[in-house]
Amino acid sequence: MKDQTDRREQMETLRKNKEIARKYARIGEALPACGDEGKLFETLVTGVREAFEIPYVWISLTDTPEALDLLVKLRQAPALKDVLNVVRLETLQELLGDGTAPVLANEGLKPFYRLLPRRRKFFFKSIVMAPLILKGRAVGSLNSADPSPTRYHPGMDTGLLEQLMATVSRCLEEKQSAGTEAVPES
Repeated sequence: MKDQTDRREQMETLRKNKEIARKYARIGEALPACGDEGKLFETLVTGVREAFEIPYVWISLTDTPEALDLLVKLRQAPALKDVLNVVRLETLQELLGDGTAPVLANEGLKPFYRLLPRRRKFFFKSIVMAPLILKGRAVGSLNSADPSPTRYHPGMDTGLLEQLMATVSRCLEEKQSAGTEAVPES
């Protein structure tokens, strides 16, 4: 009897994992078709929020020169005005540490509240902070938070989220390199 219960639980876990992978893949597949950085981040934020039914999803960018151009472009996207925040590089580094892997927390959350957009304050009990990497450096993060302390916790597998953020980084770098290509002289 216990073996049947264990097998059913394993099958249910496998089914859930496949569904999660499908959702991340669908979001990632939509990103390369986005015409500009604003649309890219609108698609990312909306996709994550809706696919995973996450109440709070927003973007933090650092105040560094590497992020400045992106920040200017994202501020032009009306759909991002309430989900965009600028943080000091030191704040991002403090929260991410030296790594480029997502950070999950459901305790000691006070430092993470510095990531919240000025126009939107909300109470959360768990968070995942996924670094946005440009040219090998973290210049911001995609943040997802929940009022439930069990939604995110250290030790959760973040491999699919890391893949999604790698897609975001590739798309941004392609858009940046396309924007800097020389225009032929007439």
